[in-house]
Amino acid sequence: MKNTKLVKKIEKVKDSMRNNPDKALKLLRQIRLENIDNEDLYKIIIITAEALYNVDMFNEAISSFKKALDLPVSKKDYAKSFHKIGCCYFEKEEYTLAIEYLKKALDHRPDEEDKEDIYFWIALSYQFIEDFEMAVEFWKKRLDMLMSSGEDLNVYDDYTRERIATTYTELSASYWKLNNDQKSEECFQKSIEVPNIKDNERSNSFAVKAFRHFSRQQWKDAAECYTKAAELTASDDEREHYLNSANKCKENL
Repeated sequence: MKNTKLVKKIEKVKDSMRNNPDKALKLLRQIRLENIDNEDLYKIIIITAEALYNVDMFNEAISSFKKALDLPVSKKDYAKSFHKIGCCYFEKEEYTLAIEYLKKALDHRPDEEDKEDIYFWIALSYQFIEDFEMAVEFWKKRLDMLMSSGEDLNVYDDYTRERIATTYTELSASYWKLNNDQKSEECFQKSIEVPNIKDNERSNSFAVKAFRHFSRQQWKDAAECYTKAAELTASDDEREHYLNSANKCKENL
């Protein structure tokens, strides 16, 4: 950015976005857009769109992100805009449109970190429209990226291991929906065997498995998984919910 005053205003907006998106929007509306080059204009539009997204104004955010697509910017910048538009449509529960824009993001060569996130949202969108074969495909793509350094999970940092565990949990759920119990169980076991992850992550894996048993009226297995989920969670509300669910399962034995 060449305009020093503009730089200071943008930095102030960025700081406000973290804790007060409403204030950020107010500051952005005070910025005059005359005589601003495309690079600066793109940054202002993106920050505006992100502030709108953060306060759940998804239609307005989509409009702003689409404005960014009209500017002559790099492929990676286009990828970021398509990515964010896809996330907006996901939040609006318009999953087919979310998939469409997220795939456009992939076509524009996003950064590796963004690409992994795009796979996550595409897979989740396919789950919501109950296309579990496609969900499996994109969960596996995400897993391949996360585990690009090999099968030894000890070489990854804690954040990556947590994402690996989450992906195995979601794969387990998708395989179960496809009636592939063997693959579902394999992925569940892998999710709880990821080393050095938070107990909350393992709790989620057991809760997902408990629901599967519950839906098939496998009361004993469901009760055991709900009880294990309750033991591992750090949330009092979740613990109470899981224990109540376990008791309901035991009543059906």
